[in-house]
Amino acid sequence: MKTASLTNNRNFKNLYRHADSVLTNYFVLYHRPCATGKSRVGFTVSKKIGNAVVRNRARRRLKECFRLNEDILKGCYDLVIVARKRSLEGDFHHMSRKMRQTLEEIQG
Repeated sequence: MKTASLTNNRNFKNLYRHADSVLTNYFVLYHRPCATGKSRVGFTVSKKIGNAVVRNRARRRLKECFRLNEDILKGCYDLVIVARKRSLEGDFHHMSRKMRQTLEEIQG
């Protein structure tokens, strides 16, 4: 199932305020069930992580981890995934396993 992009700034802020979060070494996942019928996901990387090249690399790594594991997501969720510094330095396969575990965890 292809997940739609979450692009509206209002939606990001709403999720930060009202959603539950799961903290890992590589990312923070904000999640909330939605009623739209289709899951949406957004990715953010703070300027504290580095310049634009570094931030885009972190975003690409997180997007790929999510893409590999999005089939686990049952139901409809709004998600925001915020990169942490370790998402650049850590082992990609370990980060992907952590994404899988986190997506399984939010479903109960």
